[in-house]
Amino acid sequence: MAEHGQPVGAEFIQDSVLTNPSTLHLNHSQHDYSFAHDSLWEGKDLVYNLLDHELDFLPKIQIGSLDLSMTKHAFILAIASIILLIVATLAGRSAKKRMGKAPTGLGNLFEVIVKFIRDEVVYPAMGEKMGRHLLNYFLTVFFFILIANLSGLIPGSKSPTMNIATTMGLALMTLVLMIYGGIRTHGFIGFLKHFAPPGIPPFVYLILTPIEIVGVFIKPFALTIRLFANMVAGKALVLSFIGLIFMLALGAGAIGAFTIGILPFLGGLGIMVLEVFIAFLQAFIFTMLSALFIGQLSSHHGDEHHETTHEH
Repeated sequence: MAEHGQPVGAEFIQDSVLTNPSTLHLNHSQHDYSFAHDSLWEGKDLVYNLLDHELDFLPKIQIGSLDLSMTKHAFILAIASIILLIVATLAGRSAKKRMGKAPTGLGNLFEVIVKFIRDEVVYPAMGEKMGRHLLNYFLTVFFFILIANLSGLIPGSKSPTMNIATTMGLALMTLVLMIYGGIRTHGFIGFLKHFAPPGIPPFVYLILTPIEIVGVFIKPFALTIRLFANMVAGKALVLSFIGLIFMLALGAGAIGAFTIGILPFLGGLGIMVLEVFIAFLQAFIFTMLSALFIGQLSSHHGDEHHETTHEH
């Protein structure tokens, strides 16, 4: 008979579980490492990094139904901005002190990165005139994304670029500059002519023009998803390797976790080192694609773009 919805034999099964030593050991292991099952197998730790959370130690700001309270991602973004401002200021002072001499230290590192982005990314993509006009934007985007990516490697911190709202905001700024660059270079009418290039049959415009217009908005969407997905994938790999250690502890106990678990530990450590490289790579790719997208509209019909690209 069933009592309170419990099937017959349930008490016998529970008694067996409680009295069997092997079952007691398994139950004890599950109790000790249940947090691993919850946070790693079910992906709760990854979801925690993806979601944003309000900071309890800061006052709550709300205007009507609009919540403007500082969140953890926004807080880390603010810290990244302050770090970038401080480091860039120190690098600028170092370069100014050694004017006419070979730069050293932080100034040397910044000069190498700045020259690489200027000469190998920005100028070839849009020409020297427009490239010099927007160079500060690309340098800011590169260093800002780099610091935001690296912040996720600090224990207890988060990477704001794992928040799709952050990557979308950066991509929208690129979209604004795409339209700005096109209008600045060709004028408003000339910019509109980009979507209907001359010399093609009229009926082709019905297909080509909508594709060109949609393509302008697909490019920042691709920037958004690319940066977001790559940062999430790196975090998921690290958590997967760490999760293997706890899963081994569930099956083989503490000894198995410290012996066989050394392999996933080394794998996770290798992924962490790779994440540093990925942080630089994703910052570079976002900057490079932004320069290419802006250059396609701002220098689409310009001879300067082709001449500069040929020289480089």
